[in-house]
Parts: sequence; C-alpha cells; structure tokens
Amino acid sequence: MSIQVENSQHYSRIAGSTSTTIINIKSVIDLCQLGAKKGNPYAQYMLGLYYENGVGVEANIQKALGFYERAADQGYSKARSKVYTFYENGSEVKKKIREKIELYKGDKK
Repeated sequence: MSIQVENSQHYSRIAGSTSTTIINIKSVIDLCQLGAKKGNPYAQYMLGLYYENGVGVEANIQKALGFYERAADQGYSKARSKVYTFYENGSEVKKKIREKIELYKGDKK
C-alpha cells in the first residue's frame, strides 16, 4: 500500500526528509517506530493513529492508547485529547484512574 504525500512537512517532522512524494505505508510506519523509540511525541501520536485505525498495521486499541499516552506525557496536546477521549468514553479500554482524566481534561477545552 502506498500513499500520496500532499504535505511532505508531515514526514519531515518524523524523519527529517522530504525527498519523496509517494511513500510506502510500511516505510512510514518504520519511520514512526524509529522516531517513537527516540522519544518523538509526534511519531508516537502518529503510531497511535495508525494502530487505532488499522492503517498499515492490524488495529490494536491497547497499542494505540499506549502510543497516545507516551506522546501525551510529553505534552503533545493532540495526544492528550485522544487519551482524554479514550478514558472519558471508555472506548474499548478499561477505565483508568480519574486523575489522568483530570490531567488531560484541561487540553480538551
């Protein structure tokens, strides 16, 4: 599966390269995994999206939430919003400590 990249800036945030406009989704996921291991919250957030929606990987809500939490813990607001939504709605995840909801609730407003 390949995807057309309309905004190569998206991938430069992960890999620091904008040299190609057609990217294989596996390559994108590999880049995100590398960035996530290095602590890049944007890469962690993107992996969360891929796992949540089953894009290029088998959908796995628990893995998605884990990536969102790592990015949120670094202050990435989009990830905080996702974590808040997961906890608030109980989206296929066990409800966790209410403190986390309150922590992320401020970014949702």
